[in-house]
Amino acid sequence: MEDHSLVLSMAEQAEGPESAALVRYWLARQPEGFSVFRLISSGRIVAFTTRLVLPTPPDEADIVADPVVAAAWRYSQETAPVRPGEHVAMTRFSIYPEHYHVPSRVIDLSNSRVQAEAMRARGRAHGFLVYHDHAAWAERLHVDATRTYHRMAVAVEDAGFEIRDSLHWLYGTGFPKGQDVGKLIDRRRDDHPARHRFTAEFAALRDSVGWTNPQIDALFGFNGMAQHWTTQRRSASVPTVEQWQRLKAEMGFEAPAALDDLVHELNGQKNTPGEAWQNREVIGKGHRVRAGAGVFPQLQSDTFNVTAPATAAAAHWDGWNTALKPSHESIVLARKPIEGTVASNVLAHGTGAMNTAACRTPPGDPEGRWPANVLLSHAWAVDADGWIVDGCVEGCPAAELDRQSGLLTSGANPRRRGADKFRDVYGNFKGQTACKPIRDANSGGASRFYPVFRYQAKAPTSERPRLPDGTVHPTVKPVALMRWLVRLLTPPDGLVLDPFAGTRTTLEAARLEGFDSMGVEAKAEYAELCCLRLHRDVR
Repeated sequence: MEDHSLVLSMAEQAEGPESAALVRYWLARQPEGFSVFRLISSGRIVAFTTRLVLPTPPDEADIVADPVVAAAWRYSQETAPVRPGEHVAMTRFSIYPEHYHVPSRVIDLSNSRVQAEAMRARGRAHGFLVYHDHAAWAERLHVDATRTYHRMAVAVEDAGFEIRDSLHWLYGTGFPKGQDVGKLIDRRRDDHPARHRFTAEFAALRDSVGWTNPQIDALFGFNGMAQHWTTQRRSASVPTVEQWQRLKAEMGFEAPAALDDLVHELNGQKNTPGEAWQNREVIGKGHRVRAGAGVFPQLQSDTFNVTAPATAAAAHWDGWNTALKPSHESIVLARKPIEGTVASNVLAHGTGAMNTAACRTPPGDPEGRWPANVLLSHAWAVDADGWIVDGCVEGCPAAELDRQSGLLTSGANPRRRGADKFRDVYGNFKGQTACKPIRDANSGGASRFYPVFRYQAKAPTSERPRLPDGTVHPTVKPVALMRWLVRLLTPPDGLVLDPFAGTRTTLEAARLEGFDSMGVEAKAEYAELCCLRLHRDVR
């Protein structure tokens, strides 16, 4: 395949000869796992990804050949052994030399495809994404949920369910994970003048010894890479130091010392920030709380230098960012297609409807407001020990909604029946001084129109179990929220199934609501947390 040589060239350019050798290995083993990305304007290949599938048991040759694959398989077996008929999936390579392992449209598209395939996959026990700088990408991967909600919904539909609604749980304690555009500009290194200087001199050396670009490509088994080494366009690039030494030896030319130095300099500067980054003036200190790296990331608090833009371009874009603060989670409300009418399906199977009467607002009021598809978190302020104190934390959705709406009064309003339009009306509809309301008149902020659940950035001990080694689950949901959902959807004597049990929040909610439940958890650490929570008294 003519694309193979270009894929190998990009791998060597971005990650070196060892990675290129592994790419060559997997091209022979699983060519169907490779996807290339082309520019619409020219059709030129600019990037590729490799998605591998490891069956059970894996081929020993694959484990021996690729140390990353071996580590992933070893982790899978230690965490939750892969059973016969299951497989492990891995995005082994994501190579975009012009934007190597930094946020880009190619990486976003690749990650979206990975998530969509994961939802549709059958028999997938584990999935892995391989990145050069895992710490930098850990935060970015967490925020993808709201952007790819539509893919989750489509996958649910493809599985045979029908989408009935989408619920949105709003909270105020998310952490913005975007990138400061002004900093990106100062961090950017523009090597194009130096690259063009190299390509011009190398093209002259090529012509002086009578070689052509196809001959250079043939030397390495490439397909078009020599064009990037000799062009004056934006795609100009420089060979690795090893490739440069081979070019000099095979083509038989003596390169000027300055050109040798340039090759070493440009290779040494790959993936390093530009000079402007070092010139940013420190103007203060900032404080941040963010998730740490690793399988079980804990919240980490640290300080950092606040710096001023070093260039005019960075100053122009100072204050611009690439993402919003995450403040909601989407919940798909789906139903298996019913048989006949809703009434006949409910009578036959006991499912197909929602218990709206049990979920009105406020809770327990049979004449309360109809359940809404917007759910609010009331982020009460807590002290250092996790106990509730007066007030709300900054950004609490319920408090912010009430602040914007102001004091509202609802329910029956006697003055409405005494308005001018009733002045000449007689009988039952004449103006009245009082009338019976549908519900008691009340006043307050707009948050009272929606289900509101307790949420704390630091969950209390009763809702966040911890193992002796400090392991906790990074995304514990409020029990009150899960109780509302369980109550809304579970019929009398129904069974709640949670295929991703986590720390057993849903199962505890089912128990508190009086329902039987069943949970499945793949990670041994989380399963242990489930057991710990199961045997602990409920507060």
